[in-house]
Amino acid sequence: MKPKLSVTLCGIKLDNPTVLASGIIGNTGELLKRAGDEGAGAVTTKSISLEPWDGHPSPNVVELEKGLLNAMGLPNPGAEDFVEEINIAKQGDAPVIASIVESTIQGYADVISILESSEPHMYELNASCPNVKGGQDISRSPELAGKLVEKACGVTNAPISFKISPDAGKLADVARAVDESGASAITAVNTLPAKAIDSKANLPVLYNKIGGLSGDLLRPIALRCVSEISDAVEIPIIGTGGVSTGQHAAEMISSGARAVGIGTAVWHHGVGVFKKVSNELSSIMEKKGFESVGDIEHGI
Repeated sequence: MKPKLSVTLCGIKLDNPTVLASGIIGNTGELLKRAGDEGAGAVTTKSISLEPWDGHPSPNVVELEKGLLNAMGLPNPGAEDFVEEINIAKQGDAPVIASIVESTIQGYADVISILESSEPHMYELNASCPNVKGGQDISRSPELAGKLVEKACGVTNAPISFKISPDAGKLADVARAVDESGASAITAVNTLPAKAIDSKANLPVLYNKIGGLSGDLLRPIALRCVSEISDAVEIPIIGTGGVSTGQHAAEMISSGARAVGIGTAVWHHGVGVFKKVSNELSSIMEKKGFESVGDIEHGI
């Protein structure tokens, strides 16, 4: 009998544990719908702010040998315009997670209040983006992180996931703070602040100078963070960072993740990566005699 790939995340059933991570092809409802139809267990929107954000000028993406460095600056059309995109995305096969970003705690709550009419299945609080001013301040402070989650939970009954930074110095403390404040999950991790230099010009490649590192280079760090958070709290974790194969997904789940975010691999390989990862994960489980994804937690 084929292994069971479905998982339950915050009371939401996913056909498989793969999740389209925020920031990759999540800027329109049709693209989100397509990712779900092509095999993603859930899909996450690009981060949505109250008013439109233009993002950073080019160059804002650098392709590395084993990763990606981006400083997009979270461009998006604003909450009012994204309501319809979420409605379109929900016509697809996968639950929709709305990613939220703002410059103040009240701003996050205001965005959620606007998006409530579209009833996303879940919200993700992006309080850890490394390429916008002050983007990581909340994620590095247990007190601020807890206040943000408490405020967000006050304006919605939908589950809330807090997206955490890989370089939050008090990772376990932040995880415990958001758990105690009402978070239903933690997304671990966001990209890591990094820099690339043009050797000929001896200048930063990115207009913003600093960008967020993702892909293979981030995976060992993400695995460590997921393990540390899993030891600190019992709420589910969406393990994100450098996953592009079934083996990577299995490693993330065995480290404590309930679901697995995939982003940079979609950039490189397209939406077909979701079925690829799921099929490879199923094969690994079958060889190990695992009946469900939960069995992976006991070793791969």
